[in-house]
Amino acid sequence: MDSRDLRINQLVEIETDMPAYKGVYPSRVEEVVEEGVCLAVPIKHGALIPLRIGDVVRVYFMQDQEVYCLKTDIIARKQNRVPVVVLAHSQDVEKVQRRNWVRIEIGLPVTFYFSDGQFEKVEEGRTLNLSGGGVLFVTRADWLRIGSRIRIRLELPEREPFISPAIVRRIVPPEEKESRGYRVACEFVDIKEGQRDALVKFIFEVQRERLKKGLY
Repeated sequence: MDSRDLRINQLVEIETDMPAYKGVYPSRVEEVVEEGVCLAVPIKHGALIPLRIGDVVRVYFMQDQEVYCLKTDIIARKQNRVPVVVLAHSQDVEKVQRRNWVRIEIGLPVTFYFSDGQFEKVEEGRTLNLSGGGVLFVTRADWLRIGSRIRIRLELPEREPFISPAIVRRIVPPEEKESRGYRVACEFVDIKEGQRDALVKFIFEVQRERLKKGLY
């Protein structure tokens, strides 16, 4: 596998170590050409990130239900339909366990199901933030435990619901006199590539809409 396996319109994420811009940002494959891969220049706070020729970046993408990291360098900048950076073709690709998915703050209805053969529960809550790797939501359910395996249903605006198995990784009890409930962080597991692509696309589109409105 190498960079030539990327496809046009595929959603990816670019990680840079540039001072003041260090982080992971959503992007999209605009073109695959002989000299390299053209990716849309990511945006932060409404402005293009000034990625420079010669900068080394890491590109995360999905393939066959796995996440891969491509390490390469920027060889050019172009103004196509959208501003793009051209990344040199590279075979420096490795499968990774992502822990730094782009995350957005968003409030969505969430329903989660639990069953162990003896105990069954269905509860509701509301998301606080969401990424391609998991979700943080608030709920009044006090029976969840770290390590619990549940099934999550997220109601995405104007889209099919997102449904996935998940494992509870962290629980923060409500503070005294706080009425919102327990904050529960979950990691999506056994998720299909198409599902994750659809979720990442939704997150990408939310970010783009917020950028247009000047909310970043």
